[in-house]
Amino acid sequence: MGAPERCWTAMLTSTPISTMTQSAACHPSRSTDFCTARRRPRSASSARLWATASSQVVWRAFMTSPGSVVTLPDTHRPVCDQREPIPPTCVEWIKRGASLRPRPCMQSRHPQDPSPEQLAALPVHMRRWYHVADFVNRYLKFLSAAWIHTTMRFVLWCTAGNRMKVHGAEHVADLDKKSRVLMVANHRSFFDFYVVAFANVRHTRLAQRAFFPVRAKFFYEGFVGTFINWWMTILAMFPPIVRDSSGRAWNRYALRRLQDELTIPGTWVGIHPEGRRNKEAGPYSFLKPHAGTGRIALSVGDIRVVPLYVVGISNNIVQEGVFNWRRPEERRIDVFFGPPVDLSELRSGIDANSEPSQEESLAAAELCMDAIYDLAEQHRSLYNPDHPAVVPPWRAAADASDES
Repeated sequence: MGAPERCWTAMLTSTPISTMTQSAACHPSRSTDFCTARRRPRSASSARLWATASSQVVWRAFMTSPGSVVTLPDTHRPVCDQREPIPPTCVEWIKRGASLRPRPCMQSRHPQDPSPEQLAALPVHMRRWYHVADFVNRYLKFLSAAWIHTTMRFVLWCTAGNRMKVHGAEHVADLDKKSRVLMVANHRSFFDFYVVAFANVRHTRLAQRAFFPVRAKFFYEGFVGTFINWWMTILAMFPPIVRDSSGRAWNRYALRRLQDELTIPGTWVGIHPEGRRNKEAGPYSFLKPHAGTGRIALSVGDIRVVPLYVVGISNNIVQEGVFNWRRPEERRIDVFFGPPVDLSELRSGIDANSEPSQEESLAAAELCMDAIYDLAEQHRSLYNPDHPAVVPPWRAAADASDES
């Protein structure tokens, strides 16, 4: 008996493989009660028929329910006159939904996987990068955490260490490695949350299990964006967000994925309620928030929502490195941490078994932007008192509706 036949027979009869040799005395028909057959035929045609009969036995064994029996086919010898109950381990494996196809562990869908309809909203090339990023964030997240804590910490020290000033660090001083935090910030540069991650490493004990949702069109499409995602964070810029209306189904999955990740202790998510970079000239102007941030904040209970205001960083990392060593006081980077956003009133009106509505999610996002705006006003009063105050667009819209 060859090695494959010994393995299958041992599995189906609970017989140690080491006791099954090619000698006649150790044939399964004599050493076990599995079969009353003769030795394996030696001719090529007989061997093919033997393989066919053996394969039928194996598949029948896997597909039969507990307590049932397996009978070898009678088209060729050896003919099994006795029957063997299916080992419970095989039955339990089938009950768990494992596929009988090759690589069964890859066939069943993980609870965090997108549905086929949601995945179809991504172009093919983005889909490939998503699968890579999903694997890294699911099974190799320690690489991203170690990279941020070591390599990127050094890079950011070289480009922003001498220029960065942190305000309100007392609001995050008590964060530890089990804290679950949603950090909401204004969006002026590609590197806003790199600076925030550097501030977290310096001023908190927060674990570096971080997620930064980004637009898919840049960071999951071209070479430059994917290279930045790999080099800067080891694919922690995840999950991708599709801005087009065709990606709404995918974005629902992305929000759900972030909610699931925030249930794990030691996770923090950095997100921009504005949804895109603000390219206006003034440092105190803002865009209207989107409801997605509010949905995450309301759906995941018992998380801390920390507002941030970041100003002074540009999109040119080489230029930032030069500024860091040449008159850094003139190119200061300010990071303002604020007190946690109070969402208790909105949360109290939401049923525990239901999702927040669009209006409730948008109201929560506006509360987050209000907290960011208050931090911007602190910066203006400290460093630009002559700069005129700017009314944010969501407040202007609310005032206009009240007047009407």
